[in-house]
Amino acid sequence: MNLRRPRQLVRSQPSSRPQCPCRHSGCEHGGHEHGPEAGTVSIVGVGLVLMILLVGGISLDLWRVVVQHRALAEVADAAAAAGSNGIDLEHFRSSGEVVLDVDQASAYAYWSLANQDLPTSFTEVSGVRVEPGRITVVVRGRVDFSLLSLVSPGGGLDVEVEATASPRSGGG
Repeated sequence: MNLRRPRQLVRSQPSSRPQCPCRHSGCEHGGHEHGPEAGTVSIVGVGLVLMILLVGGISLDLWRVVVQHRALAEVADAAAAAGSNGIDLEHFRSSGEVVLDVDQASAYAYWSLANQDLPTSFTEVSGVRVEPGRITVVVRGRVDFSLLSLVSPGGGLDVEVEATASPRSGGG
């Protein structure tokens, strides 16, 4: 059996100095000052956090715009490639020159647009222009802001993509 004496609590004598209202240990109210600068670090910290959130919001929304631009470009490219198959066969048989039939090339491009999984940002087909040697498809979309909508409610960015394709002969 271990018989130890219990520890006695040592009480400190009250200090003759008044305690600093800031309650820093060892403060004699001369090592630091309380005044208009008190809390400045907190305000700066909150400001930095807000700036980081703003930059993060801009980068996130910018990335969404890039992704949707690429998706719209794929749609326009596919429609232009489909339209470039609308060759004027009678002109080809008579002259050997490969040119596009305006009606057939437009129909192929619109068929391609109607049968694709369009991205959520897609809003309209701005135009399908057919010239004898090429077809151009222009599509538009709108990317709504996510985090930046807190700063600009209802804001977004309009995106327009143009793709051009030309028919090629097999050369055989």
